[in-house]
Amino acid sequence: MTITNRNWMTIVSVFVISISLFLIPCDASRHHKPKINTIYQFGDSLSDTGNFIHEKNIGKSQMYTCNYPYGETFFGKPSGRACDGRLIIDYLPQALGLPLLNPYLVKKASFKHGVSFAVSGATALNTSLLSDRGIYAYYTYSSLDVQVEWFKTHLKSLGMIKDCNLLDDYSASKRLDKALFIVGEIGASDYASALIDERTPKEIMDLVPLVIQKIKETVGKLIELGATRLIIPGDFPNGCVPAVLTQSVSNALTELRTTYPHAVVLYADYYTSFFNLIKNADHLGFEKQNLLKACCGTGGAYNFDLFNICGDRRSGIPFKVCSNPDRRVSWDGIHLTQKAYSLMAEEIIRNLFPKLK
Repeated sequence: MTITNRNWMTIVSVFVISISLFLIPCDASRHHKPKINTIYQFGDSLSDTGNFIHEKNIGKSQMYTCNYPYGETFFGKPSGRACDGRLIIDYLPQALGLPLLNPYLVKKASFKHGVSFAVSGATALNTSLLSDRGIYAYYTYSSLDVQVEWFKTHLKSLGMIKDCNLLDDYSASKRLDKALFIVGEIGASDYASALIDERTPKEIMDLVPLVIQKIKETVGKLIELGATRLIIPGDFPNGCVPAVLTQSVSNALTELRTTYPHAVVLYADYYTSFFNLIKNADHLGFEKQNLLKACCGTGGAYNFDLFNICGDRRSGIPFKVCSNPDRRVSWDGIHLTQKAYSLMAEEIIRNLFPKLK
């Protein structure tokens, strides 16, 4: 595989520019708290609280999240999160008075109040389907289907499911009626992998309806397993045509709501808020001159090198860390800072939590 300079810059654009925030910070305690005692998270590195570093995956050499300065802002050490501190999924349970979600692959961890099944680099589509299209899964085989199987295994451990069928529909629904399911964001790794493997723009665009269909099928499966309250975050701007993505997602959610009228299925629009961020960066406390520049990286116009990412010490090239991550949107050129994620979480808490009643 070769990556041309043009593709390299495109990849940089996908990850550095594909940044989306919600905007106005406020105290979560002022908002109505829905009666939720459990959270289940599915997705990729935007919500992985440590699964990637605990699985026997194909990308072990890329486990830069195990290294300093990841986790420095909040945890004081790497936590397996692709961030300087907390992710969106860390703020949501906090607003509900719940503990942070443990990663599913830490078997001795407590899952009393939920689990994160998300894995960094996870794709929405099965790796076999991607392989048939000439697209390689670079970091993990733990696609969305794998994460759903983990969830089923978790339900079995609770005595709620047997042989993929609910033991007691009423009992299961009662135990999940206070659970919040967050499916995504996921799909970015599908498109990024296709880009790295030099698929054509049409081939990448052809993945969009497949990814959306997979997310729709997954949400349906979760509802059939007992989920009644779900949030489906949209994708960041990533080079795909916004109109196609927006219309497709809208249609998918409408179909889900019609099929499962007893479930609350909400959409978190990460895409639109990106443009609000650009417009209001100064007011949000971000350095406008460094808006697209990674806090941690190895130099260049964006302080980013795809082959020498923050925390990856294999090349021996030292990486630079900005003095105040809270003044930056991008943490490592791929993922966002804790400050950025906190604003995104606040929008969910403010606008979506009241609708989960």
